[in-house]
Amino acid sequence: MKTALLAAALFLALCGAAPATDISFIKDVGAAHLAGTVEVDDSSGDIVSVSGEASGAVSGKYRLSQVNPDAQIAGASSKLALHFDRRNQQLTAQLDGGDPVTVWEKP
Repeated sequence: MKTALLAAALFLALCGAAPATDISFIKDVGAAHLAGTVEVDDSSGDIVSVSGEASGAVSGKYRLSQVNPDAQIAGASSKLALHFDRRNQQLTAQLDGGDPVTVWEKP
């Protein structure tokens, strides 16, 4: 019985989520202010997800990942588009169709 419990515990430990490091960022994109956290997988060094909040010209929360790499936040007269590029390991934002701004990228 003990062996089965130890095997089950080991299996769960190996199948669990990989440890991750959170890196905070703050960036202005035109009149929009972004604050958030990038979650980086400790074993691979790859970005797992990006989440945070926008304020200023637009306001709202966002969470981007491999499954959901794009988000839009609309304000009264502005729209902010966010994109997580997994291949290049970077987050970009574009306010009102202007030039994309790199918010965060893997060093």
